Amino acid sequence: MLKLMLIVALIAGCSGTWGGTKHVNRVGATLAIATLAVDAYQTDTAARAGWKGEHEVNVIMGQDPSPLAVDLYFTAVTASVVGLIQIIPERYRWIAYGLVITSQIVVIASNATR
Repeated sequence: MLKLMLIVALIAGCSGTWGGTKHVNRVGATLAIATLAVDAYQTDTAARAGWKGEHEVNVIMGQDPSPLAVDLYFTAVTASVVGLIQIIPERYRWIAYGLVITSQIVVIASNATR
């Protein structure tokens, strides 16, 4: 379910005016979804492997979330990001996308070093 939703969101970000009519917003929307997808993949992989001495640091999911909890969390977060950023005036969306991308890059890098 999560993978399908992320693929649809990523494809939607690459087409039409999703994210806005400005090129920077379309690219930002696509990169934000892509970085969320990478984080979701890393977290899902750890959950399916049984965490093996590692723990999730996200307090919402808890220390050792199940793969289902990870899927539900990232589905809700991705839908929230997609929906909430759309209510921001288009000229400021690039800032919101930049914040999502930056925070996700930090998380992805942290996940990769474990």
